[in-house]
Amino acid sequence: MSFLQKIINWLFGRRAAPEPQKQKRKRAPKEHYGAHYYLGDLLDQLDAVFRDLPKFKKSDPEAYKLYSKIGASVRSSDGFICPDLEPHIAKSLPNFGCIYLGGDLEDQPDLAPLRFAYILKEKNPVNVQPTNETVYRCGLTFSLDHRIVATYFYVAIVNGVVRPLKVCRPTQYPIGSTKRQTFFYRMEWRWPSALQELANKLDRDIEEYAGDLFSIVANASYERERGVVVSVKKRGKRAVFSIDMLRAPYFFSDREKTVNENGRTKRIFHYVRGHTRNTADGDEKFIKGHWRGLRKFSWNGYDVRIGMPGLHDRSLSDFTFDPLDPTYEGDDVVSTAELAEKFDGVLT
Repeated sequence: MSFLQKIINWLFGRRAAPEPQKQKRKRAPKEHYGAHYYLGDLLDQLDAVFRDLPKFKKSDPEAYKLYSKIGASVRSSDGFICPDLEPHIAKSLPNFGCIYLGGDLEDQPDLAPLRFAYILKEKNPVNVQPTNETVYRCGLTFSLDHRIVATYFYVAIVNGVVRPLKVCRPTQYPIGSTKRQTFFYRMEWRWPSALQELANKLDRDIEEYAGDLFSIVANASYERERGVVVSVKKRGKRAVFSIDMLRAPYFFSDREKTVNENGRTKRIFHYVRGHTRNTADGDEKFIKGHWRGLRKFSWNGYDVRIGMPGLHDRSLSDFTFDPLDPTYEGDDVVSTAELAEKFDGVLT
């Protein structure tokens, strides 16, 4: 196992890959990179994300208000993520994204598994190293002693290159001898303590490590748009994932059936390839390829909406507007909760 793969396994709370066995299990084809292929794995992940969302609310309430409505991208447990920022994302960076990476480490209790990770564009954050480049907050939430603990750091994106930013924080210095020692504090530019500790634990260069973290979260956030986008809701909270276009009947075969006016079960959302059709007068007519089928239904206790990004809804990557300076005091602004509600109405 490569050093990079070990890092990614630790970051996502995975166990080490087992040694190859004689009996081979079915593997997902390479063309399904980023999209879910197996139903059992997906249901496990969905159960986990809705179980952990209330804990996310306690650890990072502002992020929770946004991502419980937009929906964290639920990843396939055996999927891979590129640790380098993908070119099309670097060229037009989105404003935000969130992923859920559930997983317990029963055999490695000293490691805290990563649950939620998100990126959020900000402008002139307080006590953060100033820069003229695009700034993002990268938030991480870890499971620790049945609680979810949040931390975050900031990065600047310079021509597609991720550069971590230092923060101004108090540093303690001792004065005097051991018997009469006292301390004073001075504000200094330093790396965020949580990021420094994580990099030290993995024996990584902190700038390289921060770049990998941001790139992994940014790339994985948009796995929701690598296929048919499926949005599931439960008690007003949302999670999102993508599936291969041809696998929709397999995933939703046990959905609650609805019928049309002829008493036939409505077909699930699917793509109809271009074809010719004989008309009533004997002529042939070419029918263009198009999408058909049921896009809203109930499935395994979830309210489901399904569609193609950019066609049936607004793609999350379309939202690239500039954030406001935190010192702005105008009346033409909305709160995080209000913004989340507006997004909830336009996303699949």
